[in-house]
Amino acid sequence: MGVPDADADNTDATWIEVRKNRDMSARAAKRNSRLPRGLASDTGRSSLSDQPNLVDSGESVGTPDSTLTSRTGVTPRNAKFTELILLPRAIRVKDTNAIVASAFAHFNTNRPSEGYDKVGGLSHTDIWVSGNADWVRSLSNEYKEMKALGLCEEEFASFAKEQFLRRSPRYLPDSDDRQWRGERMLQLVNPPKENTHWRKPPVLDSTHPIVEWSWDIRPDCAYWLSLKGFNPRYRFQIQNCAYVRDWITCPYFTVEFKRDGVSEDAAIAQVAAAGSMALYNRYKLREAAREARPGLEMDSNIRHYALTFVGSKFVFWVLEPHEPRGDERWHGCTMTRLVGADCTDVYGVEELVDWINEIHRWGVAAHGPSCERDIKAVLNLGGVRTSDIHAVLS
Repeated sequence: MGVPDADADNTDATWIEVRKNRDMSARAAKRNSRLPRGLASDTGRSSLSDQPNLVDSGESVGTPDSTLTSRTGVTPRNAKFTELILLPRAIRVKDTNAIVASAFAHFNTNRPSEGYDKVGGLSHTDIWVSGNADWVRSLSNEYKEMKALGLCEEEFASFAKEQFLRRSPRYLPDSDDRQWRGERMLQLVNPPKENTHWRKPPVLDSTHPIVEWSWDIRPDCAYWLSLKGFNPRYRFQIQNCAYVRDWITCPYFTVEFKRDGVSEDAAIAQVAAAGSMALYNRYKLREAAREARPGLEMDSNIRHYALTFVGSKFVFWVLEPHEPRGDERWHGCTMTRLVGADCTDVYGVEELVDWINEIHRWGVAAHGPSCERDIKAVLNLGGVRTSDIHAVLS
């Protein structure tokens, strides 16, 4: 009996099914390879299978940490990010409405009568925001129109950077004038490295489920101190006691944008992670200074400020270390809500301008000198001479 002719349609269907099953198996294997260690059940089936929202499918988490053997896929957009990343490290968000009279009340300052660029010690950086009543009204109207048009996140972010989050010129004719400046950085790729004094906050509470994460956060916008505020005679030594990235060090302000109409939780989680890492490394610098010079108190300027922007709505935050518990170790931090408003309201625009300017004033007039004092203390212990007098801010 002869061999029957093959049915071409059946053969094609069979091969399609084979390829489909092969592709499904490959995708399943890839998903399993990204699961965190220690979260697989005794049967070999991941315990994450009952938690479909834990892993963000297809979303990059940035450059993997060199110490990781797998990628988790957990990002600040994940609903469990706080539970898996922040809480084990005692990073808490206090998102409750609080009464803060003004930026000037918070910083115990007054509005400069002639503008920030006329104040001694502040005139050397060009990041101040100012405008008359017509300018404020025009910005408010622009935000109303952008919101009505339903523009994307990048449009809102670009407009805010142009109008409020300014940067100083990078070329300076006198690069060693020893004045403090805030340097704006956008989407800075900056994964942690222990040996460069850029560490990720440690796990402090193992009662929470723990997932490894790369901490390559890349905030939309952040302000750092320029190294040009330090004495050039020992400037190259700063990297030996504090984190230095090219010409910047010691960040003090982080900004995150999200598109209008989405939950602000992702933006809050992002700045909580970025801000806590900046704060932790500032705390470690102070810790080293206290070891070098016993008796130093924990400086009240060990803080970090943040701004979340969702469409036209914004919220300012401050991150501060938890109170010491009879020792000088890090016990985590709290990110506290300060004030929030909407830029479709002229009063909201005015509030935004005041807070941005006052955070910058704090950054160059208080944070900068505070970092310098701690850096000097550590370098002095190592035998580096830093006996110079920095210009005193008026």
